[in-house]
Amino acid sequence: MRTALIHHWNTGGDVSDRVWNSLCRIWPSAERFTSDPWCSTALTDTTQWLNTTPRRGRALGESHLRRDQLLSRLPRDQDWNSALLEGFDLVVSTSLAAAQLITVKSDAMHVCFLAPEVVHAPLQEMRDSIADPAATRTEKLRELAHQTWQSSFVPKIWARDAGSLPTWNSGVTHYLTATHAMAAQFHFDLAGQPHAVLYPPVDTTFFRPGPDTHENFLLLVCHPGVETHVDLVIEACKAAHRDLVILGGDEYRSQIDSLPSQVRWEVMPDDLGLRSYYRRCRAAFSVGTSGFDPALVEAQACGTPVIACHHAANEEILIDAERSGLGTCLYFHSSTAASIVSAIQELERRPQNISAVLSLAQATKFSPAHFEHSLTHQIARWWTERMARKTDASPILSLQKPKEDLDRRRFAA
Repeated sequence: MRTALIHHWNTGGDVSDRVWNSLCRIWPSAERFTSDPWCSTALTDTTQWLNTTPRRGRALGESHLRRDQLLSRLPRDQDWNSALLEGFDLVVSTSLAAAQLITVKSDAMHVCFLAPEVVHAPLQEMRDSIADPAATRTEKLRELAHQTWQSSFVPKIWARDAGSLPTWNSGVTHYLTATHAMAAQFHFDLAGQPHAVLYPPVDTTFFRPGPDTHENFLLLVCHPGVETHVDLVIEACKAAHRDLVILGGDEYRSQIDSLPSQVRWEVMPDDLGLRSYYRRCRAAFSVGTSGFDPALVEAQACGTPVIACHHAANEEILIDAERSGLGTCLYFHSSTAASIVSAIQELERRPQNISAVLSLAQATKFSPAHFEHSLTHQIARWWTERMARKTDASPILSLQKPKEDLDRRRFAA
């Protein structure tokens, strides 16, 4: 089976990058196609690029980057201005942004992972616009196209009056969503399209409890592409007189005018430094009101208590200590500083309600091994169903059984 893997580096988040890392391990011999990492024309200095992105560099490795083929170098489809891929049996893309970069000119099965950092806002706005009159809807889509980097992709998805994601130029045939909450949120968009839920991979073998000395500070990790409200957490820690360490990029730092004395801002470290922060802090925050936050899984994998905003996606990631008596987190139910302060105080009153053992067990659901095994099983099932529906197809391609490789089952062809 000839397989192609598609990735877009500039999605604004790193969930799709984690998925890409797993795909490269599952299909080591697949042909890989990516956009330019920084919208450049060529990978001329791989070493420099790796040094400026320590998290991606450690995960992917220089050999992976050297094997990637830039989509900008492929022939273009004149109608859609996307790269032409021909002769593949299976195409797997890591996000909608990646899927829209290509045109599949064959009867291939195209599986697209709906990365949460890309899909949430644009699709929600487009779905809401369905109820508008056609003329108003067209104008809204044009405005939306200018507001998002997906400008070449937004108008084409809703070019038809269908209420679901069509198999447009990229020929997506199957979708994977990051959480059940995302699938429910976009059930209207996914209606009639084969789809399944597959939790994104987080390196839970690296993020583990350790001997680091516990310190008396709270931690907020701002991963790229994840919704966060830095000012709200600062306000809460200031009111509660608690020390806070914030790890994030300049895009978050620019949201804050000045920092109180008990708040320290630091640039996002590499994975080794990040793991040390998780192990040493009293608790980790997550204040996003929707979506998937990798920091929740990383903190649990290190046995760290979590204080998080209550919403549907977080219910799949965390175990509520207040509701179950023993769990991995404490929720705050309103986006106010007073609600966060109350959660901090409750954690300090009853720290025994947070179980490090439960945290570790919960985090394993998001391990790369679990993701890779589930993905190969799901694709094999979809492929079997697809072949069964073809009554006059060419001889059915046989799939090799997934091979056992340490704790990972690989799907190979």
